[in-house]
Amino acid sequence: MSKPRLILAAAIATFLLLTLLDRFKVIELLALRAALPLALASIEAVAVVGAGFAVRGLRGRVWRVHEESGALDLPLDFILGYPIFGTLCFLIATMRIATWTMLPLLAIGAIFGLYAIARWREGVRQAPSPVEAPPPVKAPSPAEADSRGRLSYTVIALVFLCAFIAALAPPFSLDELAYHLAVPKVWLLEGRAIALPLLSHSYFPLGIESADLPFLTLLGDEGGIASHFLHLFAAIATTMLIQRRAKNLLITAAIVTTPALAITAGWSLVDFPLLGICVALWLALEQDDDTTAAAAIGAGLLTKYTFIPFALVALIAARRWRPALPGLLIGSVFFIRNLLIAGNPIAPFLAAGAPHVANYRGGAYLADYVFDPKFLDESLGASMLTLAPLAGGVIPFALLAAGIALFVLAPSARLLIPFFAVPAMSATTERRWIRWFLSIAIAVQTLLVVYMTMQSDAFSLLGTGRNQTQRGRPGSQSLVT
Repeated sequence: MSKPRLILAAAIATFLLLTLLDRFKVIELLALRAALPLALASIEAVAVVGAGFAVRGLRGRVWRVHEESGALDLPLDFILGYPIFGTLCFLIATMRIATWTMLPLLAIGAIFGLYAIARWREGVRQAPSPVEAPPPVKAPSPAEADSRGRLSYTVIALVFLCAFIAALAPPFSLDELAYHLAVPKVWLLEGRAIALPLLSHSYFPLGIESADLPFLTLLGDEGGIASHFLHLFAAIATTMLIQRRAKNLLITAAIVTTPALAITAGWSLVDFPLLGICVALWLALEQDDDTTAAAAIGAGLLTKYTFIPFALVALIAARRWRPALPGLLIGSVFFIRNLLIAGNPIAPFLAAGAPHVANYRGGAYLADYVFDPKFLDESLGASMLTLAPLAGGVIPFALLAAGIALFVLAPSARLLIPFFAVPAMSATTERRWIRWFLSIAIAVQTLLVVYMTMQSDAFSLLGTGRNQTQRGRPGSQSLVT
């Protein structure tokens, strides 16, 4: 092709691309709406890694490279450090919430995080070549394995793309507006963390929620978008931990595409971080790593009351109690707070204002938990539940039994996720019909997630016109066309 034709083709391509970007507004949207929250969320993500790195290194066992990957365990440090860093924010907030109190904490955490990342890079350079594991018994053919791998990568990428789109939107879900972001916002308006006796959910462990205090302090209401991005990072880290244990992309996709998880991956809810902490505890118990198990117990207690039965079942099944005491010490902050202000360490439970847990949506009907069009973000789908009965190992079997017992109480579907996700991770997919069933279920669930995102206001943000973004400060009003 001659040089003039190349120049002409380049000019036409440039014009077409600039026209597309000018009309579609992706770059402008990211620059005006998402750039600052994403940047701040990335900085706090480094600080979160630093918190997890510091806590797991208290006994000097973490200053080494990860045995399998030859790198420091950044996903694990992030998952465990998330509620721990948030709890540090809460403790500072009991005295004062201001820029001069949140920024130093963010900076100190970021320094630890940068050190952890530097050690990670050093471990990567010094790591020996990994030894390739032998193929499993009755492994699928190379062509079938390749097709399953492409499917798994595609659906996981679609889930996180939808989560990214959802993260661009201001908080709109009921749980976010009721307490996940509402409680830190009220604390910010009051100038410090105070008791909120009229809001029963404010007594819950708020390690994850308190990590949003720097966002709300520095960005105001747009801090909710930064919170979405940090939760998205937690979902990605959890997925990495799941794949590490499952070593099967199809099983990982089966769990990640569970609607109750996938739809909320870009929301400020604790379900993905809690699942990651539960997986971290299970991995630590399997590997006889008491330090990581203690950190996981502490992180779980700082995240949600739901973790208590999970930890009890896992510890009893593993017959390991050494991590329990240090874990209790790390995770006791909100229990002590409740004891001081309400006289009840597990407030609001065991009190007159206890929230409704059993019979959350009615009776314990399995079909309603698989899919209910009235509660899409409470649907468990088919893939994870299909794998759960195929579990292997003492701890997964014990958790499966506990999950079935809890199911009889008809609680929220999200409460059941860790009890069925861990057994699903331990399952095998040797039979071809299982792989086909899973592939169909995963495809349908991914279609549900994509459809849900397309129908939401978050998707319309990508088509926002110039006039609407120029009417005022980005995020100050609706961006829906």
